[in-house]
Amino acid sequence: MGQNGASARRWLERVLLALLGTVVGLIVCEGLLLIGGISCPNFYRPDRYTGTALRPGAQGWYRGEGEAYVRINRDGLRDRDHTLAKPAGTIRIALLGDSYAAGFQVSADKTFWSVMESELTKKNVFAGKHIEVLNFGVPGYGTALELLTLQHRVWKYSPDLVLLAFVTGNDVSDNTFALGHEKRTPYFVHRGGRLILDEDYLEWYHSREGAIPKLYYWLLNHSRLLRVFKEARYRSDQAVRLRQQMEVAARSGFQEIGLSDMIYCQPEDPLWNEAWDITEELLVQMRDDVRSHGAAFCVVTLSNGIQVHPDRAVREEFMRKLGVADLFYPERRIMDLGTRAGFPVLNLAPALQSYAESKGMYLHGFGAGVGAGHWNIEGNRVAGNMMAEWVGKRLPEWLRENERSAGSVGGSE
Repeated sequence: MGQNGASARRWLERVLLALLGTVVGLIVCEGLLLIGGISCPNFYRPDRYTGTALRPGAQGWYRGEGEAYVRINRDGLRDRDHTLAKPAGTIRIALLGDSYAAGFQVSADKTFWSVMESELTKKNVFAGKHIEVLNFGVPGYGTALELLTLQHRVWKYSPDLVLLAFVTGNDVSDNTFALGHEKRTPYFVHRGGRLILDEDYLEWYHSREGAIPKLYYWLLNHSRLLRVFKEARYRSDQAVRLRQQMEVAARSGFQEIGLSDMIYCQPEDPLWNEAWDITEELLVQMRDDVRSHGAAFCVVTLSNGIQVHPDRAVREEFMRKLGVADLFYPERRIMDLGTRAGFPVLNLAPALQSYAESKGMYLHGFGAGVGAGHWNIEGNRVAGNMMAEWVGKRLPEWLRENERSAGSVGGSE
C-alpha cells in the first residue's frame, strides 16, 4: 500500500474514531438529560404572519416559572381542541394576549380564561347556551402581534366576543423595535402619515424555510441537548435586550428601575411617546376589525407584580423612587382611549391591589420569586372571577348592540 496509503488509513481511522466518540458523547448527554428530567420543550415554530407562533402538538413540562405540563392543540393554541364550526347554542369568546393568557406557569384548568369560562357557565348568562373561551395567547406577543393573530387566525372560529388581555408592563414597549429589539417580530411603523406593517421580519422568516432549516427543527423537536443549547442562547439574547432597554431607561433618568417600570410615568421620551401612539392606533384598528365581523370587542388590563404587592409600604417606596402618586397611569390611559374610541375597558389592577392588601396575599410569582412575574394560581383564580363577573353582566347587551350594527365598522377616534 505504501507510506501514503498507510498515512491516509491512519487519518481516516482517527476521523472515524473522533466521529464515533462525538456520537457516543451526544448519546450519553441525551441520556443524562433524560434521566435528569431536563428537556426544555420546544413550544414554538416560525410563522409567516406573526414571526413565531405556538407549535401544534407540542407538549412538555414548563418549569421556567411555576410548574405545569403544557399541551398545544392541533391548531397551535394552548387550549383543548375546538371545532372550526361554532356548535349550535354556543357563545364563543376569543381571548387575545401574551404570556399571561398562555399561562404556562399553571395547569390549563387553573388559568384565568379557564376560570372565566367555568364561572360564566355557572352564571348561565344565556339560558340554554354554552359559553366557550378560545385561548389565542402566545408568550412574547404585544398588541401588534395580537392584531395580526386576530386578522389571520381568529375569524375561522366565528367568535361572538373578542377579549384582549392587555399587560401594561410590556405590551406597549413590545410594539416598537426601538424598545423591543426583536428581529423576528413584525412591527407597525408610521410612514407617510399612516401606520403600516414593517415586513423586515420576513428576512428572518424566509431564512427558516428550506431543507436545512426543516432538518434543524426536526432535530430540535427530537434532541434534548439541542433544546438546552437553544434555551441557553435565548437567555443570552434576553440579557443583551435587557441591557439595551436599561440604556433607554437611564437616558430618561431612571437609573434604579428597568424599562418596563417607565410605563407608570407620563411619557417624555420620544421612543415611549411613539410606542404609546402606535399602541393606541393598533387598539382602534382591532376594534374596527372586530366590528367589521359583527362581533363585540373589549379590553381587560391585567396587573403587574408591584401594582398589587400586598405590602403598601413596598408600593409606596417604589412610587417614591419613580416620582409618581400611584401606579395606574397606563390603566387610566387605556380607559380614556376606550371611552373616546367606544370600546369597554376593565382595569383589573386596582381591584386586585385591594384584594391582595386585604388578604395579605401575593397574586404574582412562585417560590423565591413570589411577588413578581406572572399570576400564580390565586392570581389567575381571582382575576378569572372578576372577568367573569364583568363580562357576564355586559355580554348580552354587547351582543344585542352588535346585532343592530352588524356589518358596519365604527368610526375612528
